[in-house]
Amino acid sequence: MPKNLNPVRGAHTHTPSRRTVLKGLGAAAAATAVGPSLKARAGDAVNLNIMLTNIPWTDAISSTIAEAYNAHTGGRVTITGEQMPYEAHYEKIILELSSGSSTFDIVTSDTIWIRQLVNNNWVTGLEPMKAKDPSLPDLNWKDFLDGPYLFSTFNGQRWAIHATQSTPVFVYRKDLLEQAGIEPPPLWNWDQYLDAAKKLTKNGVSGTAMLLGGQDACMGDWMFRVMGYDPNPPGNDFLLNDDNEPIFNENDRGVRAIERMKEILPYCPQGVFNFDYPDGPPLMQEGQAALVVHWLDMWPGLDDPSISKFAGKFGYTVSPTDNVSQHMVAGWGMFINAFSEHQREAYEFLAWMLEGPAYQMFREAGETTLIYKPDLASPEVKAQIPLLSVYDDINRLGTTYTAFPPYKVTNAAEVQRLVYEEVIAAVAGDKTPQAAMRDAEDRVVKAMRG
Repeated sequence: MPKNLNPVRGAHTHTPSRRTVLKGLGAAAAATAVGPSLKARAGDAVNLNIMLTNIPWTDAISSTIAEAYNAHTGGRVTITGEQMPYEAHYEKIILELSSGSSTFDIVTSDTIWIRQLVNNNWVTGLEPMKAKDPSLPDLNWKDFLDGPYLFSTFNGQRWAIHATQSTPVFVYRKDLLEQAGIEPPPLWNWDQYLDAAKKLTKNGVSGTAMLLGGQDACMGDWMFRVMGYDPNPPGNDFLLNDDNEPIFNENDRGVRAIERMKEILPYCPQGVFNFDYPDGPPLMQEGQAALVVHWLDMWPGLDDPSISKFAGKFGYTVSPTDNVSQHMVAGWGMFINAFSEHQREAYEFLAWMLEGPAYQMFREAGETTLIYKPDLASPEVKAQIPLLSVYDDINRLGTTYTAFPPYKVTNAAEVQRLVYEEVIAAVAGDKTPQAAMRDAEDRVVKAMRG
């Protein structure tokens, strides 16, 4: 891990993590995009401008990848990018694309926003472009994990390339478990997790931690528990069925997940209701907590001795469960702006990225949410990034993948906000879990009816 990476999820100390509080949908109006011509005159110099967020792989886009692609095109194509914090990124996408702006040729999107981009015709699909113009380069999908493509495949065609794949990871202090005489995971259930949290809360260390201060972060803590009750097909999520009806409390799983969160509150650090994504890594790096379950891309610095006091003392495995072992999967995608004046060049750049070396540059820039299969199969890479051992346990235990909710609806961020407000009210004791789930269902139904 490069020493300039801070404990927060990124390479710049002044910026927040990959995910933080999702804000409102904004005042975006639906727009129908009529894309410009794909043709460009041979030899014309072209600049591709990319909307980026502030995480390691986007650092590579703006530096080593830009340099390599400029050389690949003989200096004809330059790559520039604008990085911004996560909470500003969503609003920027809506502002730019809803107005038909061609400022950015490629936009990067987190999982939960993709349907809004596609349903509003703000982006142009890669495989639909290839179908219309066979002269475009082929797209190499075989060297990459399929998980994130759940979210960007429409009518059997892939619309984007994905830069990363993230999934929940159970992070634990191996030395503290050994001192307490606790057999390490996998595969734990949440009763074992609670018991360990109780035993490990001592000597100034909290047994566990949650991130309840941010919408997306808190929903992660809740959904990590919801996902362990009932089997779920890979393309479905746990919030809405195919008719957009609430299913998050089927068999009382939403209530039970809240109860699981409440039972570990006494063993969390003070301020747990204020913690968001940037607060997670320091809790573990500074030794304030012994156990935590959260997204893989939160933890790139735990084994870097320059920023972590306990480097080398962490273990990584699959999330605990109450019934079935299945993991949500998510990942950032790169889409061509439907209003771009350089769609062909944007396609050619993304096709070049799928050749592989660009993804190695992501890793060299400090990215840990790897999706490139040769990297994931490399013993050297696994030794460099111990966090990736979670994939070995996923394969060994037969853990299955499921979708990150509620990715299928245009107003996904709003639906997530409604459920979050009810979950956090119940965890805080302002209402019962049962009342919170009833209210959440009612509010989501109203939102889906418009």
